[in-house]
Amino acid sequence: NWEARLSDNRKVSAMIEALSTMLEATMNRKKRQMVCLSEELSYVDAYLYIISQRLGERFHFHKNVDERLLQTEVPRLIIQPIIENAVEHGMMNLSKEGTVSLFVHEDGEYFYIEVKDDGSLTKENKEKIEELLNGGSSVSLGIRNVNERLKIIYGQDCGLTIRSDADGHTVSTLKLHRSLNGGSTNLNN
Repeated sequence: NWEARLSDNRKVSAMIEALSTMLEATMNRKKRQMVCLSEELSYVDAYLYIISQRLGERFHFHKNVDERLLQTEVPRLIIQPIIENAVEHGMMNLSKEGTVSLFVHEDGEYFYIEVKDDGSLTKENKEKIEELLNGGSSVSLGIRNVNERLKIIYGQDCGLTIRSDADGHTVSTLKLHRSLNGGSTNLNN
């Protein structure tokens, strides 16, 4: 990164910084299972920068986050795999432009992280998702792991759902308790 900066190559420098952020997130040197939503979103931003460099002007991203939730603790690396899935399955199959949107909001004792993409779910996709979320598939381990982690931490009423919206677009929703009272609280912070 230092050499890229000295050469005034801002694009390479920014790419290295984004890759460093992603590497730091996956290494988890501090051994934290929970992070503030704001930190989790920084991992998403790093991933999105890398993807935007790869896809260029074809890729659009929208984010609408309730700022009151930014200090809420969430399990580390739960949003980025969902965003990656939306890009891979919702964007890559499109020959034209595509959009991925992220919404974070609360509703009573729960808060929701929703990722919407332009892709559509076929009957076969829906069957694979059902199998995946019920632990029966070895494909898309990231998605399955996110769902299982949420259920362990917050309880069986929380987790990941993937569905089609009224426009036929794919919506992946993470449902979390506002507090850890719904599930296990024995976490190493």
